[in-house]
Amino acid sequence: MIFSGNLLEGLSAPSISLDTHALRFTSNVVLFTGAGAAELFEIVDRLRKLKICVLDWIDQHPNFRRADGKTLIVKLKFNLPDPMS
Repeated sequence: MIFSGNLLEGLSAPSISLDTHALRFTSNVVLFTGAGAAELFEIVDRLRKLKICVLDWIDQHPNFRRADGKTLIVKLKFNLPDPMS
């Protein structure tokens, strides 16, 4: 699947491609701020490793136990005003 083109008139973004089998973008996605940058894939990989480490630690300590919970997922959608109205 390939996403390309402008997000909104007057804005542009470079084209990117998504590997739908690996569920990953084929190029690095980096967030830039005035003071630094963060690669999103590296953050996700580190969080996965942290989750595995924490779950292994919980399994080794009998005073702690896992609990299943529900994660609240919120979806927001913003509609642009109709320029014809």
